[in-house]
Amino acid sequence: MRIDIISVVPELLQSPFDASILKRAIDKGLVEVHIHNLRDFATNKYKQIDDYQFDGDTFNQGMANELSLHENIIVLCGHYKGVDQRVRDHFVTREISVGDFVLSGGELAAALVCDAIIRLLP
Repeated sequence: MRIDIISVVPELLQSPFDASILKRAIDKGLVEVHIHNLRDFATNKYKQIDDYQFDGDTFNQGMANELSLHENIIVLCGHYKGVDQRVRDHFVTREISVGDFVLSGGELAAALVCDAIIRLLP
């Protein structure tokens, strides 16, 4: 399985994948995790990438089971006001919420989702 995570603060994501079950899965070649800085793809001079937030399906064990069966997953971390609507319109196939609360960004939620998925790999 390959997981690509697109984030505004990629530094927040390194630690969860450097320890425990996630690291063992990576070391065994069961999963590849690639973290990308979203601002590298911004087209304006301010590197602005956000828009207003939008609710998604609530993440649960059944969704983790389903996602663990995919060969490739791209996780786009919302930040500040969320993700630009143009990205949603053209690239997003599913929006997921990890709960009814506000985080400073989607990086911790992405780590949570990846942890739940990677644990299910044989």
